[in-house]
Amino acid sequence: MYVFYTFAFILGAVVGSFLNVIIYRVPRNQSIVSPPSHCPCCGKRLKAYELVPVASYILLRGRCSHCGSRIPVRYIAVELITGLSFVLLMWRFGISVEGLFKALLVCELISLSFIDAEFMVIPDKILAVGFIGGIVYRLMDSAGVYDYLLGILLGFGLLLAIVLITGSMGMGDAKLMGVIALYVDWKLVLATLFLSFVIGAVVSLILMAFRIKGHKDYIPFGPFISIGAFVSILFGYQIVNWYAALIRGW
Repeated sequence: MYVFYTFAFILGAVVGSFLNVIIYRVPRNQSIVSPPSHCPCCGKRLKAYELVPVASYILLRGRCSHCGSRIPVRYIAVELITGLSFVLLMWRFGISVEGLFKALLVCELISLSFIDAEFMVIPDKILAVGFIGGIVYRLMDSAGVYDYLLGILLGFGLLLAIVLITGSMGMGDAKLMGVIALYVDWKLVLATLFLSFVIGAVVSLILMAFRIKGHKDYIPFGPFISIGAFVSILFGYQIVNWYAALIRGW
């Protein structure tokens, strides 16, 4: 079994390397295909040994071998996060169609989280890929239209209402929840919403306590939705059952 976990991590790290390309180029309206990978500072094309996920960053000590400019830590962070995420998905779903589509969603969540954190935008181009994948998954799933519509109502509908009434969130957040609802049932949509608001509140309080952010500063909500969705994918039903038991005990 450890062989499968090792393979999952390596595959995830490789995919994470591609996600780094998406994270850097999509918000800058650059092609993700051309030109080949290069240093953003000196423009030199990267060699094969400089493109090995995780290992290259460590061996190069986080610097470009041509100009010596520092490579953002985001690159190795995305590769590690994606690799570990694939390991957890392997643990949860094994080798299955469901696991494959959940991996697609997780890749979307990772890329959108880093883009939203830096640029405060959730690109429609990336959402469209997740939407198409979600439609394909729904056509293969037996949950039915009712489950999907209820998930959309709870997820997309609630955040859309918040956007229209308060303006404290962006339409990208609502669209992201709509895409997530294509991959999970309505119970996990509820778990995602609950966790995202809790995590968002805790992180926001910490940022304000350390004066990194002020109470009037905008804090991207996309990363909180993504974390909430990933935790829900892995442990959502346990969280829902625990909360239901807690409510019945009152």
